Order: sequence, then structure tokens, then C-alpha cells
Amino acid sequence: MIHSGNKNDVIGQYIIFAHVLDSQIKIYGRNKSAVENTIRICQNEDVLCEYLEGRKKEVIDVMMLLFDHDYMVKAYSEHKAKIQAIKYAVEMCQDFGLSIEKAIHRVAVKFGLTEEKVSHYLQESDEIGEE
Repeated sequence: MIHSGNKNDVIGQYIIFAHVLDSQIKIYGRNKSAVENTIRICQNEDVLCEYLEGRKKEVIDVMMLLFDHDYMVKAYSEHKAKIQAIKYAVEMCQDFGLSIEKAIHRVAVKFGLTEEKVSHYLQESDEIGEE
């Protein structure tokens, strides 16, 4: 289970920890089980054993924060992409001569949204553009 890295120095042990964590994420996903199994495996293999023994909860908390952060960044990016797609669809409808109201209606139907939601996304796209 232990991957490349020198168990005799702390940097090598961190490299091993990272490899074990990656393998556990592939099995369990980015969740607490992956982190707990990583800690257990590393302790069993005497990798960062003293550090992990005294800071197990802290390591779990930090890793969960990192996982949550990664999830939020991905979710925000996907949301932003959806808003941009809706904005471009409305603009294309307008380019073909539809009024804003008809364009919003057409896009709402295509995306399975309400007209109010499309209007909200258009307003949100303007706010994102100001960031």
C-alpha cells in the first residue's frame, strides 16, 4: 500500500501520506472515510505516526475543509457556466430578432426553467460580469 517516498525523513513521509490519500480517495471518494483510512494505513506503516496520533481530529477537520472547498469551487464553476449558457442562449434568440420577453420564454422552455428563473440568471450574469 505504501508508495514511493523515504520513510526516514518527514518530507518523504508526507509524500507517502499524499499517495495513500490519493489511493483512498479513488476508493471512497473525497470524504471522511478516505481520510480516516489514510490515517490508519499511515499509522500502521509508521508514516507520520507521532504527528497523526496527536492530531488525528485536526488532520480530519483540515482535509474535510479542503474537500468542501474543492466541492464549492467546482459547484460555483458549474453554476457560472450554466448562467453563461443561458445568457448566450437569450442573446442568440435576440440576434434572431426575438424580443427579450420572447427570448426569455424560448430559453426557459429549452432549459426546463421558469421565465422568472431565466430572468434571475440574466441578472446574476450581469453581477458576475462585474466581479
